[in-house]
Amino acid sequence: MPREDYEDRQKSRHKRLLSQAEKAEQEATARFNSHNVKTVIGMAGEPIKVGHHLEGRHRKLLERADNDMRKGCEAVAKSKTLRYKADGVGSGGISQDDPQALDKLRKQLVEATECQSERKAINKVLCGKGDSVVGLVALGLSQAEAEEILVPDCMGAVGFPSYALSNNSANIRRIKQRILNLEFEQARTPEPPIITPWFRVHEDREDNRIWFVFEERPDKETCKKMRSGGWKWSSKRGAWVRLMNSRGWYSAREMLWSLCERIAKQDKDNEE
Repeated sequence: MPREDYEDRQKSRHKRLLSQAEKAEQEATARFNSHNVKTVIGMAGEPIKVGHHLEGRHRKLLERADNDMRKGCEAVAKSKTLRYKADGVGSGGISQDDPQALDKLRKQLVEATECQSERKAINKVLCGKGDSVVGLVALGLSQAEAEEILVPDCMGAVGFPSYALSNNSANIRRIKQRILNLEFEQARTPEPPIITPWFRVHEDREDNRIWFVFEERPDKETCKKMRSGGWKWSSKRGAWVRLMNSRGWYSAREMLWSLCERIAKQDKDNEE
């Protein structure tokens, strides 16, 4: 996928989420300002007159006003969720869809490795017998930075605690694993498409997705199974999709086996 396409998709998703959030806000405003709600507010808590010929109308009015308020609150919550998602577009780390993902991960690995080496060197100086400030300055730190590191934390300790080193070490291992996975995916021979009379499965390298296309609209049980298997329906593509990797293909084969079993069982039941 070209870099421009990836950036355009990110911008398009951000714009789409904001548009949906605005629609939800408009719905909330309309619900809160509905005739039913305004009428009930104008009645200033007038009690229901049991047995009166207007009792039924009064109850229905309260029910409609309550429904509008509930729907309005739901729309407000939906709007907040959509705006939160819009703010998070592009800030959730390095996506596998990003054409520059490998370069960015390699840069992250270099930075994390250098950070780990620097922290270990600082701790070594602080554990030594010489002048800590002189030792820290020798490592390339400024006088102010060296003095700041020597300020004890709330527990009275100086330097970098062991958990900071172990967390960064775990992060280095995670980045290395992601690099290996991406390199493997890029070097992997494309999987041949799987075509049956009922559905077809193929991978789209440019889209970075595995497409699962049904020849006829699947039933609710099949849709539920697809969703539970990590597949998402894409109306734009007209297919169920998953990220193109080994786990996606494993799920595709598992789904194929399950669906073929169901079809064979249905055919057998029909024959009987």
